[in-house]
Parts: sequence; structure tokens; C-alpha cells
Amino acid sequence: ALNHTPIRAGAQLKILIPPEYISVNGLGQSSTVEVKENTSVQLTCQAVGSKPPALLKWYRDS
Repeated sequence: ALNHTPIRAGAQLKILIPPEYISVNGLGQSSTVEVKENTSVQLTCQAVGSKPPALLKWYRDS
């Protein structure tokens, strides 16, 4: 006789969902922003609908 012991196992599933859309406020009509020295600019980036929440990074000079 064969001994068929039930096997139980657990698993974790991560579902990654990209953002539905990304918006950057403060750019105007261009995707390039030029700022004069000693002045400031405010840009706001929003990524909506991603899971896990999107990690947004800003870069200066590429």
C-alpha cells in the first residue's frame, strides 16, 4: 500500500500594476524646463493607479 500524505504549501503573489497615467504640472507646453540661476521653479509630478505606489525620482542634468 502506498502512503499518500497530503502536501500543503503557501505562496505569496505580488501583482505589479503600472500607473494609469503620469502628469507633471508646471511644464507649460514643453517637456524641457529652463531656469535661470538663483531662481526657483516648482514642478509637481503625480502617478495615479500604480500598485505598489510609484517611486518618482527627479534628475538634474540628465
